[in-house]
Amino acid sequence: MADSKVRVRRLRTLTRRPRHVLAPAGRVAASNYIGQSVLTCLVFTGYGLAPAGRLSPIAVMGVALLIYTALLWLSAWWLRTHRYGPVEYGLRRLTNWT
Repeated sequence: MADSKVRVRRLRTLTRRPRHVLAPAGRVAASNYIGQSVLTCLVFTGYGLAPAGRLSPIAVMGVALLIYTALLWLSAWWLRTHRYGPVEYGLRRLTNWT
């Protein structure tokens, strides 16, 4: 019985870290969605760098992971000084009419 309690505690501490790291992205999800769309559009289409046909699928996934990591860091940075993300703030203002 004691062994299972130790395992459960270890599992809780292991799963706490990813939740802690990903939580800011969840709080500003709409801003991340718009940001990801704009950044991938600028990187992969003719409006931006246009490497879509030149990169291998693994390289495209690497670029997408870099974009996601950057947005994850920006989300945490933004939430240090603000309560909501920029898009979330605009949506709140629109729905509350204030």
